[in-house]
Amino acid sequence: MFKLVLISMLLIVSPIVANSQEKPPYKIEYIPETPLGPMLSFKGTFVKGLTENFIRALRVYPDVKAVTMSSPGGSLDEGYKLGNAMSNYNLIVMVPKGQACVSACALAFVGGWKYLVGGLLAFHSPYLPKYDPETVLEEIYYSGQFTGVQQMYYFAANGFRAQLYMTIAQYTDRENFMVFTNTNDLHHYLMIEERTYADYLSFTKQPDTVIQAGPEEFAELVKSKRNELFNDLKGDPAEQHQSKPVDSISPSKDKLPNGSAVPK
Repeated sequence: MFKLVLISMLLIVSPIVANSQEKPPYKIEYIPETPLGPMLSFKGTFVKGLTENFIRALRVYPDVKAVTMSSPGGSLDEGYKLGNAMSNYNLIVMVPKGQACVSACALAFVGGWKYLVGGLLAFHSPYLPKYDPETVLEEIYYSGQFTGVQQMYYFAANGFRAQLYMTIAQYTDRENFMVFTNTNDLHHYLMIEERTYADYLSFTKQPDTVIQAGPEEFAELVKSKRNELFNDLKGDPAEQHQSKPVDSISPSKDKLPNGSAVPK
């Protein structure tokens, strides 16, 4: 499975696809024309049944090449399931500019075939949703061990060095995040040339633009990214000598040199 890291592009959005008797807390839209080909757009919360509906949409629209993701997170299990599904379908995954893919969404994002990050991609350590005093301490330890091993294997299987998983595990929790704002920073943790054991265990200096954010700082990041998108759309024709604000819109290009990709 190849992993080629790119950045986000502007989309041409159109019709909707959804399949559920009760309205789910998410929306899956089909976008027939984009620079990357036909797309699905996902927005909402990760809940049980999401992956089944997502796969159903892919079967209805077999020409889909990419997925845009915008979500505050949700079910950890569903994050793994959707990530595996996107890996099986070799989908390009993208966080559009002005959007955020957080928690379980970021975990699912890792399962993609190619990456594009224009908004915020935010990871944090898994946690128990509700503490029950009746829970046996041994069961808590077992649950934590299983979750840690599962996540470590998942990142490795998708081509990431141990450094990414260990950084997330050591420096984040339910309120503190490891945040990526561009694609090259995520690429920093990929095993690009050789998937050797030495490469997997190697640690290199973390890019300065990777952000460790608490709840207040993260909220400000989300707000600033949305404002950034609005300012790009608004433009400044007087300063740039343009007759229309829309003329100033052009996606940045931040690709890997020489089209480098992760080998099989």
